[in-house]
Amino acid sequence: MAFRSRWLLGQVSVGDVVLVWSPLNPASCLVRRLAALGGQETVSAKDNQTFVIRDGQCWLLADNQNLEPEEANDSRTWGPISMNNIMGRVIYRFHNVHD
Repeated sequence: MAFRSRWLLGQVSVGDVVLVWSPLNPASCLVRRLAALGGQETVSAKDNQTFVIRDGQCWLLADNQNLEPEEANDSRTWGPISMNNIMGRVIYRFHNVHD
């Protein structure tokens, strides 16, 4: 993972949809919503405890609300991830004729 995204600090905000390197498989990418940044509080899905995200890390969530936390493949499963895993903010979505 040679790409580093230090320029992203200040470029992404909570609520943005981002493209990230998967923490479980660094050769693949995921699209997830940014739920919390370093210094912000969030709630653990496992024990419903609040905790503060460390600087340089973020909390990501899948948008599919029909998935259980274990199925979502997001921070509820892997915990906070490094901001360096973020490749960029998603600004366009393409639809095909079937969407």
